Amino acid sequence: MSFRFLKRTHQCLPRLNWLMPIRRYAKQPQYDEADIFAENINHGAYKAKKRLSKEHFQWPEKSPDQISKESELQWERMAKLSAVGQGILILFVVGGLGTAYLRWPELKSWWLVKMNGGRINAVQEQNGQDSLEKLIRQKAKHLLREIPQVPTFQLGIDHPGVYIWGRCHSKDSLFPIRVPNLDNRKFRDILLAPSDDFNTNFALDEKGDLISWDDLGQTKTLLPDQDLTSMRYSSDYLYALNKKGEILVIPIRTPNLIASKLSSRRSKLLPWKTRQIYAWKLPTSQVFNGKKGENRVVQFDTGNHHLVLLSNLGKAYSCATGNDQKQAQVSRGQFGMPTLSQFDEFPPNNELFEIELLNKFKYEGDDVVHRREIKKIACGSYHTLAIDQHGEIYAFGWNRFGQLALPISYNLEYVSFPRSVMHAFKPHFPGMTNWKCVDIHCDDETSFVTIRQPKSSSKSDYHYFAFGNGLFGELGNNTFKNSQYDPIKIKVDDKRLKNWSCGSHCVFSETEQENEVLAWGNNDHGQLGIGKKTVKYAKPMNIPEVLKPGQDTTDLESIYNSSLHLAKHQRVITNGIKSCIYWQV
Repeated sequence: MSFRFLKRTHQCLPRLNWLMPIRRYAKQPQYDEADIFAENINHGAYKAKKRLSKEHFQWPEKSPDQISKESELQWERMAKLSAVGQGILILFVVGGLGTAYLRWPELKSWWLVKMNGGRINAVQEQNGQDSLEKLIRQKAKHLLREIPQVPTFQLGIDHPGVYIWGRCHSKDSLFPIRVPNLDNRKFRDILLAPSDDFNTNFALDEKGDLISWDDLGQTKTLLPDQDLTSMRYSSDYLYALNKKGEILVIPIRTPNLIASKLSSRRSKLLPWKTRQIYAWKLPTSQVFNGKKGENRVVQFDTGNHHLVLLSNLGKAYSCATGNDQKQAQVSRGQFGMPTLSQFDEFPPNNELFEIELLNKFKYEGDDVVHRREIKKIACGSYHTLAIDQHGEIYAFGWNRFGQLALPISYNLEYVSFPRSVMHAFKPHFPGMTNWKCVDIHCDDETSFVTIRQPKSSSKSDYHYFAFGNGLFGELGNNTFKNSQYDPIKIKVDDKRLKNWSCGSHCVFSETEQENEVLAWGNNDHGQLGIGKKTVKYAKPMNIPEVLKPGQDTTDLESIYNSSLHLAKHQRVITNGIKSCIYWQV
């Protein structure tokens, strides 16, 4: 009986080990499964499995077509690899040769030093200096080839006419060239070729007639007897303001359509004289309040597909530009109306809308609507700036590059209603409250603002700011930034600027006292007129004087060290590809 009890207890011990652990002695041997099976794994005989048949060691038979296709694919892969290798080799060779060409003086001097055991005598040093002087002379000769020789019989800068430079005559001109057939002529306004595929310039002569002219001076009258004062280009159409305060819509690409809008009218006082009447005008009478005396346009500007105008009462209106058919465009907020945002249908062409949120406002907690008087507007490609009578700045439109002085974000990429942006300039005037904006200008994607503050507060009471796209140096602060929403100061050394002209990534201005021309921005065609084809300049700089008839062009120092000063009635303008100087009436 006791034996059975001991046996049963011994069988239950492993199961009760987790409840009542058994005491083990230090010298008691312990085993696990790995130790038990290790002997068989390490020393056991290995027996490979036998294959069922010999078919597994035989390659499948292929047809001749398959063999030929495989060989063609293999040759094709080898040809591609060979072409890639040859391309890489050519790149290395061309890069090496180019580097050697650019650094030839250094390589030559290094070779001379190496061949002389690390020493160089006076003769060799003189030879190196001679080679450098030779390179300088070659560069000077290259510059001389780019400097045109002005004939002695040609009129000088003191006589009225037109000078043009940049991308003109189907080539790049680095210095202003006088346009033939336009001598002794003055103009009210000039518009250089508005697009790359339409290389025709336009001008308003002394009588206000619209004429077209090419870079060689060949002219043609397009629209006579209209008494035009200024013009802008948008959506392949020309918009011109006459002295009556009307804006004419001129399809410059279709002269036949212009002729169809003209009609003759005989003068009542002088019956033997006739006058041309142009019928296509913006319908301002539909939106102007004639009862309050609102009856004419005093200023306007255009973007790529929009126009903004100011009436004589300081009210702003906008419209889409182009022909009278539906355009497949998307609004970017450039119209200044919440109902014409990027989510809404594009408005009809040449139909004016009042920008009510710019013309009217209410004080917080007040139900009375007040009228805001707008003093000036300026348009970029898809954005607009405006100044009111108190010098406050408002902006609306596209803000991808920060051209509205608003933070760049998804919610602020398109701003379809006017917003005050005065807060962006407060960090530049800490503790001051009586500063205000007095001037605005717009490039395609860049904005320029002039702020005036009391004269007693600093050396200069005028400060110039830029914000937006500065990839080509348009910001004028010696940096190249793709986007800049915080206004930054333009480095103009306390000079007062006037008569701005902003083209596509190219800016011109004049100083107030000396009429000295400053330029900055893109210069890939020599449109800055600095006499060099450097890609871009990020700081306002002087441009050389216009070459005089019979001037010695070998004196490079006197040419490049001079600076251009305009006369009282001379103006400089640009379209971003070429620029010109003309005499204004």
